[in-house]
Amino acid sequence: MSKGYFIEKSRYPVWLVLSILIIIIVLFIIGINKTDIKVNELWISLGIFMAVWLLFLAIQINLRVDNDGIQFRFLPFINRQKHIRWSELSVAQVRSSRPLFEFGGWGFRIKHKTRAYTLYGKWGLDITYKDGKRLFIGVKDFKELIRVMEDSVYPNYPELNKKIE
Repeated sequence: MSKGYFIEKSRYPVWLVLSILIIIIVLFIIGINKTDIKVNELWISLGIFMAVWLLFLAIQINLRVDNDGIQFRFLPFINRQKHIRWSELSVAQVRSSRPLFEFGGWGFRIKHKTRAYTLYGKWGLDITYKDGKRLFIGVKDFKELIRVMEDSVYPNYPELNKKIE
């Protein structure tokens, strides 16, 4: 018996977050060796860079897909759980995307009538509301999400299993 829900917590890739930290440390070391930079300015810059790094570390998408609908949060920006019922949608599909070209990159993006929350990779849940607005939520384990959609969601809501135009 398979479970009828999908749960995922995704973050930026570890290599990206560590790369940002290494760049910050290198810039700080270079700044220390320059004699024309004031120490106070250097510490303020380090504080700003570390705050940005901590933000990258804290960003997370929490997603749950089940028979009731879709629940997601985009921490730390959307702290309240957003709930989307299947009855509000005309299409729901797991698909491959090209985030850089379709949305302008990863993170939270708005382009025309589409909102995208994606942190990693190219797969995600793409939904279209009945009013024509679209939402793309990036996922890592797309095979499990496809299985849940085919086993639990589409049998109850066959009208959602259409191609997104």
